[in-house]
Amino acid sequence: MSEGGSTAAALAVPVGGPGDDQERATVANWVEIPRIPSTVPAGVPGAPAVAGSSPHHRSAVRFAFSVVARVLLVAVAAGWIVFLRPQALGGPVAYVEVVTSAMAPTVPYGNLAIAQRQPSYGVGDVVLYRRPAASGADKMAVARIVGGSGATGFVTKGDSTAGHDPFRPRLGDIVGKLWFQLPGPARWPLTLGFAALMVILVVLAWPATRRQSPAGPVRNPPDGAEGPRSRELVGAGAPR
Repeated sequence: MSEGGSTAAALAVPVGGPGDDQERATVANWVEIPRIPSTVPAGVPGAPAVAGSSPHHRSAVRFAFSVVARVLLVAVAAGWIVFLRPQALGGPVAYVEVVTSAMAPTVPYGNLAIAQRQPSYGVGDVVLYRRPAASGADKMAVARIVGGSGATGFVTKGDSTAGHDPFRPRLGDIVGKLWFQLPGPARWPLTLGFAALMVILVVLAWPATRRQSPAGPVRNPPDGAEGPRSRELVGAGAPR
């Protein structure tokens, strides 16, 4: 047994015989290098991976995160397409910034009103509709239906106004019924937060993979087995 816990393989030298002296001289010139133990302390280059942090385990964790992220990404995208897609893109929703206080305090000035298109509207509904302006351009208005019909025109009125709106919107003029609204100061942080969420899901769904060496990973030989260079005899005139 050599120092440091390394076991050197014994050399068998024949005793007696015609070439006995020559073989002893040859063996004396050999340099015996002990076999490198297969067990390497943790933290040293070439040491086996700690349990729970093997490449296979990390790959399985990344794959699980990728699957969950893809499911969430598909769910969020499908929800946006079905429920939040703007009417300009063929969706059912209109986004209108409120620039009047006629519906305060129900719909305050500066809020972002989100209206959803409906097959029909009735008395009591808060609707957003296009109202021709004096210049001929359409102007979005928000008001509550208090009478009329879609065929002859709805009678609308603001919650904070005394009289009715002189324009009577028909069914084709209404872009939708008020669904919900976002406070003015909060709409941009919410929009940026939604965009950041989508970016995070995309990164988790398709993580960058590290390229592996063409020679493959270096593996330590099992305990008790000698590698191809675990023991080397250096010298001249070694017997063949």
